[in-house]
Amino acid sequence: MGDLKKLNIGYKFIIYLTIGILTTASITLMFFWWIDTSVQILLEQYIYNLDTINDTERFGKVSLDHIGIVKSLEINMMGIVWPLRAIMTYFFSKKKLQ
Repeated sequence: MGDLKKLNIGYKFIIYLTIGILTTASITLMFFWWIDTSVQILLEQYIYNLDTINDTERFGKVSLDHIGIVKSLEINMMGIVWPLRAIMTYFFSKKKLQ
């Protein structure tokens, strides 16, 4: 009878662990998706044209006051895509909550 209770507790632990992992993974994916989407929204608001080839056409309608911000957003957007960035952060992050 004692082994049956231990087995039941083990199953509950595995279920709760799975639910916790799925919940935190989905929150992480939504967070990184929103980061990527917000950068695209900001670039649209600064009238940045991503469809062109050269920098002159891309930054043509951006005001001179905002070029530095738009360049930093462009650099943030380039690189690895957001799902890969989220997966790498989820599994390899060493940051501790304080």
